[in-house]
Amino acid sequence: MTAEYLASPPAPAPTSSGLVKRTDVSHVRLAVHLVTALTLLAGTVWTALDLRALALNGRARPARLRPVAVLALGLLFGQILFGAFTAGLDAGYAFSSWPLMGDEIFPAATPLTDPLWRNAVDNPVVVQFIHRWFAFVAAAGLVTLALGTMRAGAPRTAAILIGLVACQIVLGIATLLSGVEIVVAVAHQANAALTLIAATAAAHAVGRRFA
Repeated sequence: MTAEYLASPPAPAPTSSGLVKRTDVSHVRLAVHLVTALTLLAGTVWTALDLRALALNGRARPARLRPVAVLALGLLFGQILFGAFTAGLDAGYAFSSWPLMGDEIFPAATPLTDPLWRNAVDNPVVVQFIHRWFAFVAAAGLVTLALGTMRAGAPRTAAILIGLVACQIVLGIATLLSGVEIVVAVAHQANAALTLIAATAAAHAVGRRFA
C-alpha cells in the first residue's frame, strides 16, 4: 500500500453528496458526523454530571468550562478529527511502521498538492503523519487537565483519564503495526470515545471547583 500512496497525489474530495457512484462516504463528511456525535456525547455527560451534583445538593450550581479544559478538549477533538480523516482515507494503510514512516520521519517522496493546506485534509500520508504526532500534543493537554482534576479533589477521575490516554496511544501504535487489524482499530476508536467521556468528567470536576 505504501508505494501506491506515494505513486500519485490524492484524489480531490467529492463535492456533491456523500455517495457518488461509490460505496464509501467522503472522509470530510465522516469526520463532521463523528465530531458532531461526540460533541453530543460530551454535552450529555456534562449535563448528567450537573444534574447529579444538583441531586446531591439542591444549591449546587452548574460547572464552568475552565480555560485548561477548553484547551484539552479542543486538542482531543482535533486529534479525533484527524482520526476520522485517517479512517475515511484508509490512511492507516499508508505506512505500518513505528515510529518512522518507512525509513523516514516523513517520506520525502510524498506528492503534495496545491494549496498546501489541502494535504492536511486529503493527502493520506500527510494525514497519517499529523495523526501520529498530534496525539502527543493532545496527550500533553489531557495530562495537564488531569493534574488540574487532582487539585480539584477528583484523583480517581484524573487517574482514569491518564490511563485511557496511555491506552489510546498504545492502541494507535498497535493499529499501525497490525496493518489496521479490524479488532485493534475498533478498540482504538472505542477507547477514543471513553477518553472523551473521561476528559469531559475531568473538565467538569475542574469546573465544579470554580462554580
